[in-house]
Amino acid sequence: MMIATTQVTATHPDDIAVDLYAAAMKEKMAIGRAKGRGGWSNSMQFPVEDLQLLLADHVQKGNPVDVGVLSMMVWHRGGTTNAPGCLWTQHADESGAWASACGESWSFADGGPKENHVGYCHHCGRQVVAEQPD
Repeated sequence: MMIATTQVTATHPDDIAVDLYAAAMKEKMAIGRAKGRGGWSNSMQFPVEDLQLLLADHVQKGNPVDVGVLSMMVWHRGGTTNAPGCLWTQHADESGAWASACGESWSFADGGPKENHVGYCHHCGRQVVAEQPD
């Protein structure tokens, strides 16, 4: 566990906790920059949707400093903590085949994702958003 080295001058427990957490996040980001990581603030290089997915993944990993850093990035970019879903589009030929936004294809003998109780993509793990052709 990293120990924040920034001196804290606040006196209220809320302020002290926020200052210590911010210092730990700054230290984590400095270590990342030293390893050549960066680009999160550039929407062309790193879309906010990618940050949202990283945030959702890191919540499961359990490191609150990583979650805080990613939350800050998403917040700064105007995003939300809702990870975008995986869009599944039914092929126009009505063959029962569906293409997912993450690059996989799925087939159903009858119905689609909703009728077959598919709530999450089997490939990327995001929530399925089904779109049928007009």
